[in-house]
Amino acid sequence: MKTDLIFPEGNEQELIEMASALGYEQLVFVYDAPEKVKILPAGKIKLLYGVLVAEPTGNKLTRKIDQIKGKKFLALVQAGEEEFNRFVMEKTAADIIFNLEYVYKKDHLHYRKSGLDEIICRIAAKREKTIAFSFSALLETEKKALVMGRMMQNLRFCRKFKVKTFMGSFTADKEAMRSPFDLQKLARVLGVDGETAKKIIIL
Repeated sequence: MKTDLIFPEGNEQELIEMASALGYEQLVFVYDAPEKVKILPAGKIKLLYGVLVAEPTGNKLTRKIDQIKGKKFLALVQAGEEEFNRFVMEKTAADIIFNLEYVYKKDHLHYRKSGLDEIICRIAAKREKTIAFSFSALLETEKKALVMGRMMQNLRFCRKFKVKTFMGSFTADKEAMRSPFDLQKLARVLGVDGETAKKIIIL
């Protein structure tokens, strides 16, 4: 199903209407705590629910993710330093990790510091994690060329090691939501072939 991922702020119905107009079949509503998740009646678009986990590396992070999974919600984590990302991939039940391209301020002189490498990708593939890419974060950054270069590298890593990928709006504003066509077009600009671009919006 064509899917978008968004962070509602009490505007769930508006986001559903926009998603329908844009041609989506499924939405993932992500909240910052399990108790804030608002389960809505079934409607024209299938709804999934997720929780963004913000905890440092350790048992507290693992337990919180396990609690979220126990409620049948998706567990999302925003990328951090390399050690943190590896812990999330290897030691937790998190479903999605995103914004890897923003971890490092500068690239190394001889290579891009994109947040992914062969080791992390092998772990992600084995543990069936999804690496996600945010359209809204790209629009907001002042370093678009740098971030797009890192996205290109990370998408190549993911294809090489067969890591699941997803691209979504990642916004709370209905006007900032992008259509599946827009996201596929961005994926093509980032070097993804046509058939893979069609799948990158399916979660």
